[in-house]
Amino acid sequence: MGRIIVVRHGQASYGQPDYDRLSDLGVRQCEMLGRYYAGRGWRFDRVVVGPRRRHWQSHDAMAAAFRAAGGSTTSVWPDPVEDPALDEYQAFEVMDHFAPGHRQILDNSEEGRRRYFLLYRQTMRRWLRGESPDDGPATNIESWGKFRARVASSMERLRESLANGGAERTILAVTSGGPMAAAAGYALGLDDLKTMEQSWMVSNGSFSEFLVSRTAEEDRFSMLSFNATPHLDPDLVTGA
Repeated sequence: MGRIIVVRHGQASYGQPDYDRLSDLGVRQCEMLGRYYAGRGWRFDRVVVGPRRRHWQSHDAMAAAFRAAGGSTTSVWPDPVEDPALDEYQAFEVMDHFAPGHRQILDNSEEGRRRYFLLYRQTMRRWLRGESPDDGPATNIESWGKFRARVASSMERLRESLANGGAERTILAVTSGGPMAAAAGYALGLDDLKTMEQSWMVSNGSFSEFLVSRTAEEDRFSMLSFNATPHLDPDLVTGA
Protein backbone atom coordinates (compact mmCIF):
# COMPACT_ATOMS: atom_id res chain seq x y z
CA MET A 1 0.00 0.00 0.00
CA GLY A 2 1.29 3.46 -0.89
CA ARG A 3 0.58 6.89 0.52
CA ILE A 4 0.33 10.37 -1.03
CA ILE A 5 0.81 13.32 1.33
CA VAL A 6 -0.59 16.60 -0.02
CA VAL A 7 0.64 19.80 1.68
CA ARG A 8 -0.79 23.29 1.34
CA HIS A 9 1.77 26.09 1.16
CA GLY A 10 2.43 28.26 4.19
CA GLN A 11 0.73 31.61 4.68
CA ALA A 12 1.21 33.79 1.61
CA SER A 13 1.16 37.59 1.36
CA TYR A 14 -2.58 38.25 1.66
CA GLY A 15 -3.54 41.85 0.92
CA GLN A 16 -0.18 42.65 -0.68
CA PRO A 17 0.44 43.49 -4.37
CA ASP A 18 2.37 40.20 -4.76
CA TYR A 19 0.40 37.42 -3.06
CA ASP A 20 2.66 34.67 -4.42
CA ARG A 21 5.32 34.68 -1.73
CA LEU A 22 5.38 33.41 1.81
CA SER A 23 5.06 35.64 4.83
CA ASP A 24 7.47 35.15 7.70
CA LEU A 25 4.78 33.13 9.44
CA GLY A 26 4.30 31.04 6.30
CA VAL A 27 7.99 30.11 6.30
CA ARG A 28 7.75 29.20 9.99
CA GLN A 29 4.70 27.01 9.42
CA CYS A 30 6.54 24.99 6.78
CA GLU A 31 9.69 24.73 8.88
CA MET A 32 7.59 23.32 11.70
CA LEU A 33 6.07 20.78 9.34
CA GLY A 34 9.52 19.67 8.17
CA ARG A 35 10.64 19.20 11.78
CA TYR A 36 7.41 17.31 12.53
CA TYR A 37 8.06 14.84 9.71
CA ALA A 38 11.69 14.40 10.75
CA GLY A 39 10.81 13.87 14.40
CA ARG A 40 8.47 11.03 13.49
CA GLY A 41 10.88 9.30 11.17
CA TRP A 42 8.85 9.90 8.03
CA ARG A 43 10.58 9.31 4.71
CA PHE A 44 9.55 10.31 1.22
CA ASP A 45 10.43 8.43 -1.94
CA ARG A 46 9.40 11.22 -4.26
CA VAL A 47 8.58 14.93 -3.91
CA VAL A 48 6.49 16.90 -6.42
CA VAL A 49 5.87 20.64 -6.20
CA GLY A 50 3.33 22.94 -7.83
CA PRO A 51 4.57 25.73 -10.14
CA ARG A 52 4.01 28.79 -7.94
CA ARG A 53 6.72 30.59 -5.99
CA ARG A 54 4.84 30.02 -2.73
CA HIS A 55 4.84 26.28 -3.47
CA TRP A 56 8.60 26.22 -3.93
CA GLN A 57 9.29 28.46 -0.93
CA SER A 58 7.16 26.12 1.18
CA HIS A 59 9.03 23.10 -0.11
CA ASP A 60 12.42 24.68 0.50
CA ALA A 61 11.58 25.69 4.09
CA MET A 62 10.18 22.25 4.83
CA ALA A 63 13.11 20.38 3.29
CA ALA A 64 15.73 22.52 5.06
CA ALA A 65 14.06 22.02 8.44
CA PHE A 66 13.67 18.28 7.78
CA ARG A 67 17.39 17.93 7.02
CA ALA A 68 18.45 20.13 9.94
CA ALA A 69 16.37 18.04 12.34
CA GLY A 70 18.00 14.80 11.26
CA GLY A 71 15.44 13.68 8.72
CA SER A 72 15.22 10.08 7.71
CA THR A 73 18.37 8.02 8.24
CA THR A 74 17.35 5.68 5.43
CA SER A 75 17.12 8.22 2.61
CA VAL A 76 17.93 11.81 1.76
CA TRP A 77 15.19 14.26 0.85
CA PRO A 78 14.47 13.46 -2.83
CA ASP A 79 15.18 16.04 -5.51
CA PRO A 80 11.82 17.74 -6.12
CA VAL A 81 10.09 17.70 -9.50
CA GLU A 82 7.67 20.41 -10.60
CA ASP A 83 4.15 19.37 -11.59
CA PRO A 84 2.18 22.16 -13.32
CA ALA A 85 -1.03 20.16 -12.80
CA LEU A 86 -0.78 21.03 -9.09
CA ASP A 87 -1.31 24.74 -9.73
CA GLU A 88 -4.13 26.53 -7.89
CA TYR A 89 -7.33 27.54 -9.67
CA GLN A 90 -7.35 31.09 -11.03
CA ALA A 91 -9.08 32.80 -8.12
CA PHE A 92 -7.70 36.30 -8.65
CA GLU A 93 -8.49 36.20 -12.37
CA VAL A 94 -12.03 35.06 -11.59
CA MET A 95 -12.42 37.88 -9.06
CA ASP A 96 -11.08 40.45 -11.54
CA HIS A 97 -13.65 39.37 -14.15
CA PHE A 98 -16.71 38.86 -11.96
CA ALA A 99 -16.09 41.49 -9.25
CA PRO A 100 -13.69 44.09 -10.70
CA GLY A 101 -14.01 46.30 -7.61
CA HIS A 102 -12.91 43.56 -5.23
CA ARG A 103 -9.47 45.01 -4.59
CA GLN A 104 -11.02 48.13 -3.01
CA ILE A 105 -12.26 46.07 -0.05
CA LEU A 106 -9.15 43.91 0.25
CA ASP A 107 -7.58 44.74 3.63
CA ASN A 108 -6.33 42.89 6.69
CA SER A 109 -8.86 44.18 9.20
CA GLU A 110 -11.26 41.63 10.63
CA GLU A 111 -14.23 43.35 9.01
CA GLY A 112 -12.37 43.75 5.73
CA ARG A 113 -11.49 40.07 5.61
CA ARG A 114 -15.08 39.09 6.45
CA ARG A 115 -16.52 41.27 3.68
CA TYR A 116 -13.94 40.16 1.16
CA PHE A 117 -14.38 36.44 1.74
CA LEU A 118 -18.16 36.76 1.57
CA LEU A 119 -17.78 38.37 -1.87
CA TYR A 120 -15.13 35.76 -2.76
CA ARG A 121 -17.42 32.82 -1.96
CA GLN A 122 -20.33 34.33 -3.85
CA THR A 123 -18.11 34.98 -6.88
CA MET A 124 -16.55 31.52 -6.90
CA ARG A 125 -20.01 29.96 -6.91
CA ARG A 126 -20.94 32.03 -9.97
CA TRP A 127 -17.82 30.85 -11.76
CA LEU A 128 -18.46 27.23 -10.77
CA ARG A 129 -21.99 27.45 -12.22
CA GLY A 130 -20.52 28.57 -15.54
CA GLU A 131 -21.96 32.07 -15.47
CA SER A 132 -20.37 34.87 -17.47
CA PRO A 133 -19.19 38.16 -15.93
CA ASP A 134 -21.20 41.28 -16.64
CA ASP A 135 -18.73 42.52 -19.26
CA GLY A 136 -18.74 39.32 -21.31
CA PRO A 137 -17.32 35.80 -21.23
CA ALA A 138 -14.03 35.15 -19.45
CA THR A 139 -12.69 32.87 -22.15
CA ASN A 140 -9.10 32.90 -20.86
CA ILE A 141 -10.00 31.48 -17.43
CA GLU A 142 -9.77 27.77 -16.83
CA SER A 143 -13.14 26.31 -15.86
CA TRP A 144 -13.71 24.61 -12.52
CA GLY A 145 -14.31 21.33 -14.33
CA LYS A 146 -10.99 21.56 -16.13
CA PHE A 147 -9.24 22.44 -12.87
CA ARG A 148 -10.67 19.34 -11.17
CA ALA A 149 -9.71 17.15 -14.12
CA ARG A 150 -6.18 18.55 -14.08
CA VAL A 151 -5.67 17.75 -10.40
CA ALA A 152 -7.27 14.33 -10.83
CA SER A 153 -4.78 13.58 -13.60
CA SER A 154 -1.91 14.44 -11.26
CA MET A 155 -3.31 12.24 -8.50
CA GLU A 156 -3.82 9.41 -10.98
CA ARG A 157 -0.19 9.62 -12.16
CA LEU A 158 1.04 9.52 -8.58
CA ARG A 159 -1.38 6.71 -7.84
CA GLU A 160 -0.13 4.67 -10.79
CA SER A 161 3.49 5.09 -9.75
CA LEU A 162 2.69 3.76 -6.26
CA ALA A 163 0.51 0.92 -7.49
CA ASN A 164 2.90 -0.53 -10.06
CA GLY A 165 4.87 -2.59 -7.56
CA GLY A 166 7.98 -0.40 -7.52
CA ALA A 167 10.07 0.69 -4.56
CA GLU A 168 8.18 3.92 -3.91
CA ARG A 169 5.88 3.89 -0.90
CA THR A 170 5.29 7.55 0.01
CA ILE A 171 5.02 10.63 -2.24
CA LEU A 172 4.91 14.21 -0.94
CA ALA A 173 3.09 16.84 -3.03
CA VAL A 174 3.36 20.56 -2.17
CA THR A 175 0.58 22.68 -3.64
CA SER A 176 -2.37 24.92 -2.65
CA GLY A 177 -5.71 24.56 -0.91
CA GLY A 178 -7.68 24.10 -4.12
CA PRO A 179 -5.73 21.06 -5.34
CA MET A 180 -5.84 19.57 -1.84
CA ALA A 181 -9.64 19.88 -1.85
CA ALA A 182 -9.80 18.54 -5.42
CA ALA A 183 -7.76 15.50 -4.34
CA ALA A 184 -10.22 14.96 -1.49
CA GLY A 185 -13.14 15.31 -3.91
CA TYR A 186 -11.48 12.79 -6.21
CA ALA A 187 -11.04 10.30 -3.37
CA LEU A 188 -14.53 10.77 -1.90
CA GLY A 189 -16.55 11.35 -5.07
CA LEU A 190 -17.73 14.80 -3.93
CA ASP A 191 -19.72 17.03 -6.24
CA ASP A 192 -18.31 20.31 -7.53
CA LEU A 193 -19.79 22.61 -4.89
CA LYS A 194 -18.80 20.42 -1.94
CA THR A 195 -15.29 20.13 -3.34
CA MET A 196 -14.98 23.89 -3.77
CA GLU A 197 -16.30 24.51 -0.26
CA GLN A 198 -13.61 22.20 1.10
CA SER A 199 -10.98 24.40 -0.54
CA TRP A 200 -12.12 27.39 1.55
CA MET A 201 -11.34 25.66 4.85
CA VAL A 202 -7.82 24.40 4.13
CA SER A 203 -5.25 25.84 6.55
CA ASN A 204 -1.81 27.08 5.60
CA GLY A 205 0.88 24.47 6.07
CA SER A 206 -1.68 21.70 6.61
CA PHE A 207 -1.48 18.24 5.07
CA SER A 208 -3.85 15.53 3.91
CA GLU A 209 -3.09 11.83 3.48
CA PHE A 210 -4.37 9.46 0.80
CA LEU A 211 -3.88 5.71 0.70
CA VAL A 212 -3.31 3.88 -2.58
CA SER A 213 -3.64 0.16 -3.24
CA ARG A 214 -4.12 -1.66 -6.52
CA THR A 215 -4.26 -5.45 -6.45
CA ALA A 216 -6.37 -8.19 -8.00
CA GLU A 217 -8.68 -7.83 -5.01
CA GLU A 218 -9.05 -4.04 -4.79
CA ASP A 219 -8.35 -0.72 -6.47
CA ARG A 220 -8.19 1.82 -3.69
CA PHE A 221 -7.64 5.60 -3.49
CA SER A 222 -8.99 6.72 -0.13
CA MET A 223 -8.53 9.68 2.19
CA LEU A 224 -6.92 8.95 5.55
CA SER A 225 -6.81 12.53 6.89
CA PHE A 226 -7.69 16.05 5.70
CA ASN A 227 -6.34 19.50 6.62
CA ALA A 228 -4.22 18.18 9.51
CA THR A 229 -2.13 20.65 11.54
CA PRO A 230 -0.67 18.63 14.47
CA HIS A 231 2.65 20.48 14.06
CA LEU A 232 1.12 23.92 14.67
CA ASP A 233 -0.05 25.59 17.87
CA PRO A 234 -3.62 26.91 17.51
CA ASP A 235 -2.45 30.54 17.32
CA LEU A 236 -0.23 29.68 14.33
CA VAL A 237 -3.04 28.21 12.21
CA THR A 238 -4.08 30.56 9.38
CA GLY A 239 -6.20 30.19 6.28
CA ALA A 240 -5.33 32.92 3.77
